[in-house]
Amino acid sequence: MLFRSKKGAAAASQQRAKHFIALAEQEESYRRVKEAMTHYTKATECDPPEGLAWYKIAQILRNHEDDNRGALNNLRKAVAKEPRNVSFRIALAEVYLAEKLAANAQREFMTVLEIDPKNDTAKGMLKQLKR
Repeated sequence: MLFRSKKGAAAASQQRAKHFIALAEQEESYRRVKEAMTHYTKATECDPPEGLAWYKIAQILRNHEDDNRGALNNLRKAVAKEPRNVSFRIALAEVYLAEKLAANAQREFMTVLEIDPKNDTAKGMLKQLKR
């Protein structure tokens, strides 16, 4: 019985996270960044298995608050949740580059190429890093 209640609680939490993400996306569509950030943050508090909420928080931090360190922390969480998500890894690599952490960026771009060998973004960035 305890197992079933834990499973139910996890499912409810995941539903709440999806709800908050939907609200955040709606707020973003109206360019209400502060409100979107609030909803994405609430979604992360539900600890969803997907990394989308952390990724979106990172994008807001980079694009609207010039906070690469905060973006870096959130992108690391997004990648931990979805290690094979190429978009998350490229975004993480870009923040590493912005923070002058070229070796970390190179590692992320190489991981992207392991996942998607034809990824032009990763290929191009690796070429630039090797110069």
